[in-house]
Amino acid sequence: MSTISLADLLVEQTEAQFGTTILASLTAAGFPTTSWASTSVPVGLINAFARASADVSKLVPKIAAGGLVRLSTGGWLTLLASSNYLEERAGATYCVRSIRLTDLSGSPTVIAAGDLIVQSAAGRHYRNVAGGTLAASGTLDLQFKAEGTGSEYNADAAPWSFSTALPGVTLTHLALLTAAVDEESDESLRSKCVSKWSTLGAGANDDAYRYWATHAPGVTKVARVKVRRHHPLPGQVTLVLAGASTTVLAGVVAAVQDYVDPATRLGKAPTCVDVFVEAAVEVPVAPVATVYRRSSHAAAIAAAHAVSIPAVAADTEIGGTAYRNEFVQRLMDPDGVVNVVLTTPAADVVLAANEVLTVTSLAGIAYVDV
Repeated sequence: MSTISLADLLVEQTEAQFGTTILASLTAAGFPTTSWASTSVPVGLINAFARASADVSKLVPKIAAGGLVRLSTGGWLTLLASSNYLEERAGATYCVRSIRLTDLSGSPTVIAAGDLIVQSAAGRHYRNVAGGTLAASGTLDLQFKAEGTGSEYNADAAPWSFSTALPGVTLTHLALLTAAVDEESDESLRSKCVSKWSTLGAGANDDAYRYWATHAPGVTKVARVKVRRHHPLPGQVTLVLAGASTTVLAGVVAAVQDYVDPATRLGKAPTCVDVFVEAAVEVPVAPVATVYRRSSHAAAIAAAHAVSIPAVAADTEIGGTAYRNEFVQRLMDPDGVVNVVLTTPAADVVLAANEVLTVTSLAGIAYVDV
């Protein structure tokens, strides 16, 4: 019996490979395979068996990788994390916006929750989550929830229009109330699973502190944790917290502190270690650049930048370095961008151990059609 390795299991076999194997086995058994016409019954059966085997073979790599956290992906990783690690993948969320309705018809309009659907310039739809009365020649501010999930909705912009007819009423976008987030990535979920088991060891280690800081009861805003050992004094540990793209509020810091190492010393940290929790110090960056673009791609380029440039902050670790070239690359990435001249930042942004990057505004990005 031949030995099958994990590497073998992770490779999907094709229909042609199965067909070759079946023919070789039949030839070795003495069947006259070379005399069979391509339209004969034996060849038809071989092709059918090969096709069925190839369909089954597509599942083998997924099943093999599905039992290993480093190799598992997608739904298989979701199942593995839930069943073996008791960790759930965080789902994508909905974007919520505040939009003002202005009556130009001179008559009042009663609006119920769910009556209205509006759409952005990109054609993505939002439905009102509450109702009210739009007074004659007056205004009414309503919250509209996206009909789909994911961060792509955060980049939606004017012009806004009604998908449901409401004559004599205009729309004005006021504010993005709740930014949407994408479904948790495989990398993030995999990291949660791997770091969780560090909490089972004696004492504590960096991964254990990171896990506790991101799993304090009721705390959902902590996305990044910097573990500073022997700080501020030898034998002490400081945890620096940040969210996905900014720092965290004082209440979050207090909740993590109380969970990891409260004054009673009945927290997660070893009794021989003092743990201090603090919010990262924000280092604001407002990129200033001139982007030369094809006018036909204008809307798509602006929408892409609205997502990718702020994401530089999310992708930069606490105490890390935000490279100037990363800003240039992300500005250049969308189709239709011809050239980019970046003024700010003028150099790499090197963060101190307790600092986190924050992209504060995109108003400094000017677009020139060429």
